[in-house]
Amino acid sequence: MLAFFGDGTCNNGQFYECLNMAALWKLAIVFVVEKNLRVIGMSHFRATSDPQIWKKGPAFRMPGFHVDGMDVLKVREVAKEAITRAIRGEGPTLVECETYRFRGHSLADPDELRDPAEKAHYATQDPITALKKYLLENSLATRGQLLENVFADPRGFGIGPDGKYRCRKIARNVMAMATREAPAEVVATTELPEIVGTIQESWDKVEDKYAVTSLAVAGGVAVLASSGMISAIDRLPPVPGVLELVGIGYTAWFAYKNLVFKPDR
Repeated sequence: MLAFFGDGTCNNGQFYECLNMAALWKLAIVFVVEKNLRVIGMSHFRATSDPQIWKKGPAFRMPGFHVDGMDVLKVREVAKEAITRAIRGEGPTLVECETYRFRGHSLADPDELRDPAEKAHYATQDPITALKKYLLENSLATRGQLLENVFADPRGFGIGPDGKYRCRKIARNVMAMATREAPAEVVATTELPEIVGTIQESWDKVEDKYAVTSLAVAGGVAVLASSGMISAIDRLPPVPGVLELVGIGYTAWFAYKNLVFKPDR
């Protein structure tokens, strides 16, 4: 089993409880910390007493590894070792993958706290671009082969001729190119209902998802207002009414900002 979480999680008590229980029961689990240097908006180095998360593994009698999370092949090697340990029944492993978050923490995060120079620095270390360069420079793949896979698809995961995602096949093929290994067969997954695929495809075509989401929320507020539900809330003490006004105001501001300024997300 693989458990993925961010560096902010490592300051919570549940994290240590999980490490302790996994070590006691020798569970076949790999804890993967996606250390992107930010705890929502706060710097990781301001939020923890010891920023080296991998050191917490040996404290619970499990191996801890630190790896450059921007290097696909290095991550693969560490992952293989940790997974092999789990399969052999040797218990859990803690892996700290040091990476970077290129966008805000969530849809509601305008990402205004990080230094633009810092973001520009890490943008030059994009792991996808680096892997592409490695494959081409070592003659492991041609540009044509890569264009048949993920790099040609603006949505980033590769869409087959049938309109379905083929990300698992792409990941398998690209890693086979990089390691000169024959790709293993992938077990077929359950197909999504047709209506889900249609909705997903339509949503992928929306250019400004932030503005559309904001308008949808504003529309929901308008429906509640027209149905009399909001007016019913107004009859309550002042606090709910104030919260309602704050919510409507924030929604209007968020929609305006995304519709007018349209920042590059």
